[in-house]
Amino acid sequence: MIVGNGYANTALEDESAILARTKPGGRNYRLNLSAFNLGQLVGAGMLDQREVEDALIQACKINRHYQDDGESMVLGSIKSGLEAGKAKPRTIKRRLK
Repeated sequence: MIVGNGYANTALEDESAILARTKPGGRNYRLNLSAFNLGQLVGAGMLDQREVEDALIQACKINRHYQDDGESMVLGSIKSGLEAGKAKPRTIKRRLK
């Protein structure tokens, strides 16, 4: 976790929770979308890629995507989503006080 970025850390927690609750039939789509969204934050230097990968794998174990469809599918979706997201890093505008 990169310290000092509450927005990115909350995004990681939220995406992981949503993915963990996703039911069969939508798990791989949601995994790819979550990986893309978080990949944008990795590309912007706001999250650590290894931590994101670990969180997504854990969520896929909770929703049983990992067990039902296999490690290869899960890791492939994570990789493609992260790479696509990193290619389009997110910019966060700071609020003026």
